[in-house]
Amino acid sequence: MPDILTVEIKRDLEYMYKITGDILNFLEDKNYENRNKEVHDLLEMIKFRLEDIGGILQKDIFNCDYLLTKKLIGSMEEKHKS
Repeated sequence: MPDILTVEIKRDLEYMYKITGDILNFLEDKNYENRNKEVHDLLEMIKFRLEDIGGILQKDIFNCDYLLTKKLIGSMEEKHKS
């Protein structure tokens, strides 16, 4: 199970890296002549992507907590057997 979660966490981090690149590319490519609509679109896109990142981070934090708890319990059980 830890190997599966490690692979999933790595995939999530790579996805967040891609999102960051997408946001940066979007910012570089935008023409700010029509600022009101452009700014509104930009803020909506940033909000949407940040919500994605927040959800991924929340899941990864939960998975890390699970792994840490499992490791702690395993260590305690090994000490108890000794």
